[in-house]
Amino acid sequence: MGNKVQYHLTLVMLLTGVFGLEPIIDMDVDNVTVKVTDTAILPCAIDFMGGHKVVWTDQWSTLLTLDDRRIIDDPRVSIVRPYKRDWNLHIWNVTYEDQGPYDCQVNSDPIQSKRVMLNVLVPSEIVDILSSRDRTVLEGSTAILVCTVTGVPTPEVSWYKLPYEGQSSARERLDLKPGLYRGIYTCAYTVRQTVIGKAGELLFIHNISRFCDGTYECVAYNGVDPAVTRRMKVFVEFRPEVNMLTKHIGQYVGRDTVLYCEVVANPHGVMVWKKDRRDIDLMNKEKYTVDYYNGNIGTFKKTLILQIHNIQVEDFGKYVCFARNSIGQNKESMILYDYSVHDSPPTIMPETSVIEPFAKAPSKTPTTQKPDDIEIPREGSGVGTDKELFLNAVTQGANRPNKPSTTLNTHKPDAIEILGQGNDDRTDGEVFAIDVTTGIGPQQPNRPNQSGDETLPPGSSVKGGEDPCPTSASSELYSISLISSLLLSYTVSFYKVL
Repeated sequence: MGNKVQYHLTLVMLLTGVFGLEPIIDMDVDNVTVKVTDTAILPCAIDFMGGHKVVWTDQWSTLLTLDDRRIIDDPRVSIVRPYKRDWNLHIWNVTYEDQGPYDCQVNSDPIQSKRVMLNVLVPSEIVDILSSRDRTVLEGSTAILVCTVTGVPTPEVSWYKLPYEGQSSARERLDLKPGLYRGIYTCAYTVRQTVIGKAGELLFIHNISRFCDGTYECVAYNGVDPAVTRRMKVFVEFRPEVNMLTKHIGQYVGRDTVLYCEVVANPHGVMVWKKDRRDIDLMNKEKYTVDYYNGNIGTFKKTLILQIHNIQVEDFGKYVCFARNSIGQNKESMILYDYSVHDSPPTIMPETSVIEPFAKAPSKTPTTQKPDDIEIPREGSGVGTDKELFLNAVTQGANRPNKPSTTLNTHKPDAIEILGQGNDDRTDGEVFAIDVTTGIGPQQPNRPNQSGDETLPPGSSVKGGEDPCPTSASSELYSISLISSLLLSYTVSFYKVL
């Protein structure tokens, strides 16, 4: 194979010298694309070179090489000939400035030339001096973040909002297209372009709130590895917001209590407890202990704690939690009161009268049982209240000797009338007591027997052998039972009136 190539080259040289053949250059237009820092190989093949010369020139017609020698003072440029017909131009460590057309020429008649286009790709790059750094803005204003990028081709810019430190959620991608976009925290974004830059280099955060703070990231990529990113933090400042966990708290004298106050602010400034418009004496360690702890990351919340030891009467009152920063101030109050106000005195219930029922069998000996909770005045005790006169009349009537009855009254016990009218000057209680104890119904004065009344001679009895008007001990027992029930009703009514 080697002999055949050598033979072919020798034949070409003989024919060129004998027959005067002109060089033939490969006229195909080539496009060579490389990335910055790579090596560019620009091809050029010439047949029947003979004694002609070959040169390489750049886009400014600068002579780079002559035959296989470098003319320009640039060590990155050289001629590489893998084969005898090849006159390839090598450019090591290509830069973006090397991009452009290169010509391979041979001094034939006419001059023959081949053009090779060198394209250089430049990875994305964020211009530090023209891009935003960490920013601090007031709540309610508009924040503008700038991410200036370069690269060939022009990079695309994407915006992201990163989660807070300690959170495992994924970053939130913001809309790439120009226009209004609302994020997950109701933050309003607008993506725009700079005057001469690429769309997406400007990020507007409208009416920014504390929920829109955090770390933002811009990512630039143009298809040429690697992609580049830049992070910038946005801090939102706002006036303090004070919140009391409870507005009222009670405690007993001599005990301890703890007051809590939540303050949300950025930045945090002065946080104090006040009582009676004066700051709490923090030097009095035996009386007060003040402490605070931070809330969750990204909440700007701190909890201010006031512990009061051995509470005395003068410690009760209104306590104020006061907070102030460079933006403004705020306060909230609460009441510490004596919890003993909830301890009500015991309620004294009036004594109630209880009349025990008769459990014993009736006996022949007349007995009078008095209720334990009612005092019955004795004879000769003098004139008393209506209640005492009533009780006295009842007991006196119950102790009178029994009288035989010659008249049978058909009145029922529950329909007994209390008479105190006409010429009878006795009280209603006396008449009632006498009528009950004697076992006969009340009689009106000068009242003749009516057609409904029946009379029996003394000692007589009705059919069946039962005395219709018993005057024995059973009559007394029945009278006492009726008196007891009436006394119970009277007692209940009396206490209702009281």
